[in-house]
Amino acid sequence: MEPTAVLLAGALKAAADAGASEIGKKAGAVVADHARALLKRLHLVRKKVESGELDPARAEEYAVAIVRRAAEDPETARLVQRLLDEAREAGLIPGPDLVAPPAITAPRVFVNRVGEQADLTGAAPAGVVVVAGRSGIGKTSLVLKWLADRVAAELYEVCVYVDLRDRGHAVGVGEIARELVERVGADVSVSRSAADWVALWHSTMRGRRYCVVLDEVTQPGQVRALIPQEAESLLVAVGAEPLVELAAEGAEFVEVGPFEADAGAELIRRLIGAARADAEPQAVERIVGACDGIPAVLALAAGILRGRREWAVADLADRLADGARQLPLLRSRGRDVVDLVFDAGYAELDATAARVYRGLGHLADDEFQVGVLAALADVPEATASGALETLLAKYLVQERIWPETGYRVGEMQRNHARETAEKSGEFEAEARSAALGRVRELLVTRVQEADAAASPGKPLRYPELETGESRFASAAEGLRWVDAYRGHLLAGAESGDDDAVLRIAGSMWPYVTNFRRWDDGRWLYRRAAETARRIGYAEAEARNLCCLSRCLLETGDKGGARAAMVRATEIAEGTPVRLQASVTEFVGLVALAEGSYQDAYSLFVECGRLHRSTRADAEPVLRGEVLAMQMAGRALRWAGQF
Repeated sequence: MEPTAVLLAGALKAAADAGASEIGKKAGAVVADHARALLKRLHLVRKKVESGELDPARAEEYAVAIVRRAAEDPETARLVQRLLDEAREAGLIPGPDLVAPPAITAPRVFVNRVGEQADLTGAAPAGVVVVAGRSGIGKTSLVLKWLADRVAAELYEVCVYVDLRDRGHAVGVGEIARELVERVGADVSVSRSAADWVALWHSTMRGRRYCVVLDEVTQPGQVRALIPQEAESLLVAVGAEPLVELAAEGAEFVEVGPFEADAGAELIRRLIGAARADAEPQAVERIVGACDGIPAVLALAAGILRGRREWAVADLADRLADGARQLPLLRSRGRDVVDLVFDAGYAELDATAARVYRGLGHLADDEFQVGVLAALADVPEATASGALETLLAKYLVQERIWPETGYRVGEMQRNHARETAEKSGEFEAEARSAALGRVRELLVTRVQEADAAASPGKPLRYPELETGESRFASAAEGLRWVDAYRGHLLAGAESGDDDAVLRIAGSMWPYVTNFRRWDDGRWLYRRAAETARRIGYAEAEARNLCCLSRCLLETGDKGGARAAMVRATEIAEGTPVRLQASVTEFVGLVALAEGSYQDAYSLFVECGRLHRSTRADAEPVLRGEVLAMQMAGRALRWAGQF
């Protein structure tokens, strides 16, 4: 008899004996019921046959007749397959002999990923591991390298790799299970439901240690039903999104990020040759940075160098440094790579997330805060926050937690966002000017609100503070906001908007002094003083020179501080008394730093007198008076007078 008939005969004989053994009592009864139903269907036994009337001696006869009918009738074939599956499940007949699937081989060029390989090893006992990261980041190479090492160590009897990409349709779990069954050599000639294919896969692999890699998984439903039931077996789901829903199934997660500079340089070195790379290490490092450390893009860059041997490495680095030429150059040599790494991810975004993504193209730096991106995209901040969750899930941006919380986007990713904004008409001069104007308005408004929260009374500012209802409940909250948006604020102070420069500089003073950002202050207040001088705003120039002198003192430049206050003193004459008092105070601070304690004392006393002159005798003492008295006392103490 042919193999199927032999197995079927065994199943029928076991079904006939179902009541005669413990196996029969527990599982064989189900097989017996289905066997009798099948035989009744083919009129091989009486319609009212009882369980004991199935004749074991006729098992082979029954089997041959059933197999012949199954060859002509699909429904009979399906019932036969179900009967065999159940018999295997019950242990009544042996499982199929498996054919070894193609061997898992490590990639020819593989660099670093030591930490991620250790993470995979630590996660493997969970039975299901999700390896996630953006397209082109090297997820598949990582998994295949790690798995090849484990196969070499004989940790798995069977390993199957299934690539789900480019199938032209959504791949369901039933299709995946059928392919797995076929890969190990089991019969797939009979059509089944998705659930039956999954059940057949599990029954086929019962008692075996195996590993399955599903590449380009897009949804948890492709994985959940296939999680191994056998101890020491593993399913690895590789995808461009983290599939966090699988945490409920006990899954472990390994995220794959861009290469650090040294790993990226090593990849280029391997691909273009050590001699060429080692001759221009700085150019190699520039290429790694320009390519955002993405292995697929680095490999494409290396391919360009291999094809243009007359180029120095620096020639390519220079071309990639030009944001307008970067992506066109890469597309000209490897459109598929650019499509995979950048275009495909953007195409999957909904309209809102795509709009916010295009806003990234206006950024001047890699690091950003959600409020700025919302202003660039012209959407509410809550909308931008929601869109960023989508961009994070697709690894198009990264979260940053130190030194302050925020987000980061790679240079090449920003260039791609700018390219999409240009195609949408959002990067033309008028649109770009409007976007940057919204950012300046946001920064100027918020930093003044933070200043008002951090500065008691009415702080001395030129121009004066313009604040409505503050969003900051405390000084600490306001200062934390300034700290988070520090980079954006400094960039705003570098803009050509004079009013924005002066307002940002004035309102960052509480932050500069409390967080001791003296180096930032040196640049900021010199910039603001120069702006005020250029537009003839003497009060603002004098005030910013005062702030500059303090920053210079704190960074050891006493001469620079003295020069700043000489200029401030010259232009303060005739200005409001409160500003004159402030200038006098800062001149006193310079004298104190220079060791001229008596001069400093006299200046602080004069500062207090000027403050007192601005109030009536019955009015409360001003904060400036109190500070002047404190500084006068310090001058006397340092002079050794008490």
